[in-house]
Amino acid sequence: MHNIKDAYEVLGLSENATKEDIEKRYAILLKKYKSVGKDDKESNENLNEEFERITDAYNLLMGFETPEDENVPPKKPNPVLKWLGIDQKKFENFIHYYKFHILGGIAALVILISIINTIVTNVDPDLNVAFVGSIYYQDTEVFKEKVKDAIPDLNAVGTDSAILYEGMDGQMEIASNMKLTVLFAAAEMDVFITDKQQFDKFVQQGAFEKLDELAEELRIEEQGIKAYRAKAAEDEQEHIYGIDLTQNAFLKECGIEGEEIIGAVRVEPKHREEAISLIKYLINNR
Repeated sequence: MHNIKDAYEVLGLSENATKEDIEKRYAILLKKYKSVGKDDKESNENLNEEFERITDAYNLLMGFETPEDENVPPKKPNPVLKWLGIDQKKFENFIHYYKFHILGGIAALVILISIINTIVTNVDPDLNVAFVGSIYYQDTEVFKEKVKDAIPDLNAVGTDSAILYEGMDGQMEIASNMKLTVLFAAAEMDVFITDKQQFDKFVQQGAFEKLDELAEELRIEEQGIKAYRAKAAEDEQEHIYGIDLTQNAFLKECGIEGEEIIGAVRVEPKHREEAISLIKYLINNR
């Protein structure tokens, strides 16, 4: 396509047509071309050539190509495309019109490979810890690594969170409360690092395991460590369900802070031995 005037004529548009007019006109011609059967396209070279002229005109008017300058030597053909027997013009047009489809396909492939790699290389945690309520941290990677170092038998530590605090945005609070419910009801959490408000809320529902024997074994109150007693729904008397970790040195080293931090074990945890080992370690490294 040598000039813009010819391009308008090929598309059957006036020279004052807008880009929107050009887009609409090309869409109509493209639809018309696609409606022709494959056999007819292959047998009718004139039809294919005409559509190439239409595409060239569209590219020129939309600014995807510049008018050809007769003084400028033609672009050298791509040797790879030539060797493969692929028409360079058609190939360039295909790339232009389907670039987003191609990019989308590549992105989907990358995501699929990432998912497969995660499945293949992922190690199921043998201890899961949840941070809930007004518990603050920058990230949990340091915590995970330190816990693995502290309890050598662990292969992997999993963490999750549902952070809630006063003055929180309404939508965020709703989302965090939903997440909190999932953590207690469906997720396989073993240990909860929680604030007092969430501890009081869930201990009444029987969400935590009694720690009376552990507290007696480690003599935590004799060491000046506060034990949190409560009477759950089915309890006839109070039991110890939580251990104070507010000033715990290990948590501080991991960048985990809160106004009042309580450690508790989920009732019937999947990894009970590991959960108790973590609570013991936190108590002994306060």
